[in-house]
Amino acid sequence: MAKRSLGRLLLLVALGAVACLVEMDSAYAQVVGGSITGVVEDPTGAVVVAAKVTATDQSTNATQETKTDERGVFAFTNLRFGRYQVTAELSGFRRLVLSNVVVEVGQVARLTMRLELGDISQQVVVAETIQTLVNTETAELKTTVDRRQILDLPLPTRNPIDLARLMPGVTTPAESSTSFVHGLRGNATNILQDGINVADNFVKTSAFFAISAPTVENTGEFTVSVGTLGSDSGFGAAQVSIVTPRGQNAFHGSTFWFHRNDILNANDFFANLRGDPK
Repeated sequence: MAKRSLGRLLLLVALGAVACLVEMDSAYAQVVGGSITGVVEDPTGAVVVAAKVTATDQSTNATQETKTDERGVFAFTNLRFGRYQVTAELSGFRRLVLSNVVVEVGQVARLTMRLELGDISQQVVVAETIQTLVNTETAELKTTVDRRQILDLPLPTRNPIDLARLMPGVTTPAESSTSFVHGLRGNATNILQDGINVADNFVKTSAFFAISAPTVENTGEFTVSVGTLGSDSGFGAAQVSIVTPRGQNAFHGSTFWFHRNDILNANDFFANLRGDPK
């Protein structure tokens, strides 16, 4: 009986550990977007309470609404990356519209919205919103590579994660495809795609090898965190968060021709030194 009770106890402990891991993985999987937060003020700089704030996705016209709290603060969390229009309104003030607010995966867009006195039927429109380049929300060291950079920067491998090797703190030894973050081993970096762990957790030589094989076509943007990670990040001393391209209100597609053979290759230095033909 004692052995049977001990076996049941061990089974319960194992099931509890698995449940905790699943819960932790689910929590990490929810961090696949960015956030918009800010404060609404009146012309004197005093906070405005109970102002209606609306965030509209400029690609899909999907909207979210909230109200400022007693500190005049509002927040929209877990937004898909892209550009948003943020509107603040309250009776006795002109409606304020901020367009092209950029939301990046794993980043927080901070806004200060100052309302002008007037009728609510009038509105003040800001076509291009100036956002803070320095992250003042967290102590994390993050860099985001957006869709335009993925499409415009040269990528012979067509693997956007290769651009992570250009980030501060990342080193790649000469004549090697293995990279390290702050000199740490490859298994110190965690890689997520749409919140799912896609790192090779068995044979992990390079910090940026993903078993999902990211390409230009299936990568919307990604963020690399190399220091002071927050509690919403997965395990590891560094973090790569990849998201797939998002939908829009228009049909679109792409095509490419990937040409590669030895006809265009040059002879290497040592072959030229020996006088060998290509």
